[in-house]
Amino acid sequence: MKKDHQYASPVFTVDSVLKRTIPLLLNRKVFGLIVLFMMISILVKLAIPRYHPFLWLLGLVPFYFFQGVMARVVYSVLTDGRETVGTAFLKTLTKLPSLTVAFVIMGVSIVLGYYLLVIPGLVMTSYLAVTLPACAVESLGPFAALRRSCKLVSGQGFRLFLLAVVMGIVLILAGIASAAVTGFVKNMFGFRAGEQAVFAIYNLPMAFGQVMYAVTYQKLRAVKEGPNVDHLAKVFD
Repeated sequence: MKKDHQYASPVFTVDSVLKRTIPLLLNRKVFGLIVLFMMISILVKLAIPRYHPFLWLLGLVPFYFFQGVMARVVYSVLTDGRETVGTAFLKTLTKLPSLTVAFVIMGVSIVLGYYLLVIPGLVMTSYLAVTLPACAVESLGPFAALRRSCKLVSGQGFRLFLLAVVMGIVLILAGIASAAVTGFVKNMFGFRAGEQAVFAIYNLPMAFGQVMYAVTYQKLRAVKEGPNVDHLAKVFD
């Protein structure tokens, strides 16, 4: 019988990723990062002028930066446990230019894929899913991280597509929740407060996605390279 275990016959399934992700949400390091991500995202949103044609892009920086930090922390929690949150922040900060370029390439590729034909967009969404974790954890450049993601996802594309569907369902549920809450907040505290309520609610599934894809990255590595890969090479350099 197959065992979903870090050190014996690892398998990659949607079920195994979700079973690993959900308990991690309450891990002390991971939960603290989620709270910090939401706070910083809201502060950045408040600091940026509304509807500015360019500055609103700065609001995306916390998302992909924290994806890198989360990937390092989650990978450490699931393997050797040596990475501290502070170290993860500093190491990810040095990779911010690479993360930025990788994020832009991913976004453009996925959007073009959906715009031209839906199928290429789905393929891009699946095969580039662990680009940011690979960039942050393995200290790769943007193009190397894109290639690394494709290599890790190879043979598991349909399962990555199913994970994207799960993420879509989570976003839909967040949309329903925000619709229920926003009107009340707007009436009580004003339009601006209502906007922030929507933003905060949508940050929750974003944080969930960060953890889920960090787990996905770790499990793909374990399946592709063996469960003890972290002991064979020094990843956190």
